Amino acid sequence: MPGCVSREVLVPYLHILHKDRSQQGEREVNEKQKLERQAIKLDEVARRLGVSRNSAYAAARRGQIPTIRIGRLLLVPIAALDRMLEGNAA
Repeated sequence: MPGCVSREVLVPYLHILHKDRSQQGEREVNEKQKLERQAIKLDEVARRLGVSRNSAYAAARRGQIPTIRIGRLLLVPIAALDRMLEGNAA
């Protein structure tokens, strides 16, 4: 058939195609890591800590939970939450 490539010609190049696809997968994973959230909602913090939503908001008002306010939304930086929890565990 004109325009078709035989299997014998393609086989040596399959490892290159496979390598390119695996590298593409690694790039996608790295991009997803970059896009990971850096802060979470206070409701999620309450679930992670095992406390009620109201208790979490009260602790945020007292300054016990570090928050960032964007309009009406209260976010907790994950790094600050981890540092806070490590400090309380010691």
